Amino acid sequence: KDVVQNEGNNSATWTVGAQPSIGDITITNSTEDITTFMHNGDDLTIDFSLVNPEEIASLSVSLDSDDAQTYTFTSTEIAANVSHTFNNVVEADPTGTITAIVSATSVSGGVTNNYSNTGTIAIDNVLPVISNISYSAMRASDLLEGMTYTITADISDADSGVDANSILLNCTELSLTDIPASNYDGTTATWNNVLVIPTPFNPDNLTVTISAKDVVQNEGNNSATWTVGAQPSIGDITITNSTEDITTFMHNGDNLTIDFSLVNPEEIASLSVSLDSDDAQTYTFTSTEIAANVSHTFNNVVEADPNGTITAIVSATSVSGGVTNNYSNTGTIAIDNLLPEITETGYSISDDVISLQVKIVDAGIGIDKDSIWVDLSEFTGSTKRVADSYDNEYAIWNLSWQNDLNSQPVDGNLTIYSKDKFGNGPATLGISIQDTPTITISTNELAFASTYFGHNSDSQSVVLNNISYNTLIINSISLPSGFEVQLENTDTWTGNITEFEIAPRTSKNIEIRYSPIQNVQYSGNATITTNDPNNASVLISLSTGNEGTPTTFLKPNIFTPNGDGINDDYRIGPFTLDGSKTAEFKVYNLKGRPVLSLSSPANQEIVWNGKKDTNHKLAEGNIYFYRYLINGKLYRSGKIYIIK
Repeated sequence: KDVVQNEGNNSATWTVGAQPSIGDITITNSTEDITTFMHNGDDLTIDFSLVNPEEIASLSVSLDSDDAQTYTFTSTEIAANVSHTFNNVVEADPTGTITAIVSATSVSGGVTNNYSNTGTIAIDNVLPVISNISYSAMRASDLLEGMTYTITADISDADSGVDANSILLNCTELSLTDIPASNYDGTTATWNNVLVIPTPFNPDNLTVTISAKDVVQNEGNNSATWTVGAQPSIGDITITNSTEDITTFMHNGDNLTIDFSLVNPEEIASLSVSLDSDDAQTYTFTSTEIAANVSHTFNNVVEADPNGTITAIVSATSVSGGVTNNYSNTGTIAIDNLLPEITETGYSISDDVISLQVKIVDAGIGIDKDSIWVDLSEFTGSTKRVADSYDNEYAIWNLSWQNDLNSQPVDGNLTIYSKDKFGNGPATLGISIQDTPTITISTNELAFASTYFGHNSDSQSVVLNNISYNTLIINSISLPSGFEVQLENTDTWTGNITEFEIAPRTSKNIEIRYSPIQNVQYSGNATITTNDPNNASVLISLSTGNEGTPTTFLKPNIFTPNGDGINDDYRIGPFTLDGSKTAEFKVYNLKGRPVLSLSSPANQEIVWNGKKDTNHKLAEGNIYFYRYLINGKLYRSGKIYIIK
């Protein structure tokens, strides 16, 4: 109604169930084909759906980018699914979001209704960050064709992430352009690549440039330059044992002085030296100590290893063009914590004077001849140092002393002590001086094969040794029935030998043979009585097989001189320690004719190769007889059988 109550009316009607709406909006970076990020200049495609699009009278989409692009759809473009691409969208913000606003109107019953919806995509205008470029140390002389060096860098991107396939390496000096990189680790944001020197060159400077893009192709780069010619280096390292003033050996507790030179020391940012000793000492030099010639002393170095080496490791860094290079060099010195070694070579006794000889060696620094001494308290009642008697060339130490405790030589013990030039030790050796008559024998058991009545077996030798410096008296040698004995240098076989002597440090041989007198098995002991207070009676066990028949003979010795390396030689002796005597070995054929005669000092083995004196081979399959003599006296005889 109006003020004066005139009444008018009108109405509008629409279908509620058919009201339109705008679905979710998707923004795609159609330049990079991703829905996560865009950067300045990318194309953005806007996709959305419509419910009841036939109800929509107008439809548009706009961006809140710097260029505020807008697009109004025609009536034919309004459909259930709608799409539009904005080209080269301008957006300078480094980060944030771009929003797409879709607006629509519908008219029903003369009434206009408005609808809208929005979608967003993140902005990434931030460049990847390339930092910490480093590479293995180079000198100009090292840069040769085909050599390789590893370059490393940190490459990261805070937004869309690094595109690993976009990393490139350039180096003008090496004529390297856009070399594809490799080995990018997205988890740690680290990269490395191998630089191959294609041609020999010698520039003053070398620049490496690394470029990388992120997923939306924002490109970043960084470079590193270093001065090749001025690159520092570490010279040879000398380690001096400053406790002993030598460069060859050290031992536990010594002071070690490390000396070395530096090339271009002004390029060095840090410098240190360390030892791989047990106490692992390390020293870092101050900037004022870094010079052309550098020295440092480590005191009281702890190292328990007996031998081997101590290594000094010198490490340095230089920084050029923001790049850190590492350098190192090493030097060594031998370790000697070993004791000297003492071994006895022999002693002699004449009247009451005892002479001793020992060998004293040291595998390291060497023997201190002034640190050799001997405890002679059992002989002279004192300890004696005899430094001047050490022979450095042959490592032999000689000592003679008068036995002050007895007018005659006596048994006794002494101890020798020695240190090396480091004072390692003392090493010790105990020696027993034995002056009572002492017997040893080469065997205490003999076994004889069967033979027959009236025929003797081959004889077997027993060596009687006097290892003392007094005369050994053999009072008697007695054998059981069926056995006979013969003393060297005699021709008599007997069942009993009476007293004879063996001179100090010599030996004598006896031969024992089996002479059966009955058809029984024989066994028993040969008994040797002596003036050895510790072995007044020595026994040798004797055994035989049963008596045989007249056609049975003792199995001959067999050897096969056919050159196959197995049993090629027949060996006999020695049967005495006395080298002044002469041994002869004679071989005869079955007719008694001599075919071979060999001789040697009696204390050496005789070896026969199966040939005649004429160096011709003997026929195989034959039996030969031999005789073994010492100073012309028969010591042994028997048979030899040659087969090939």
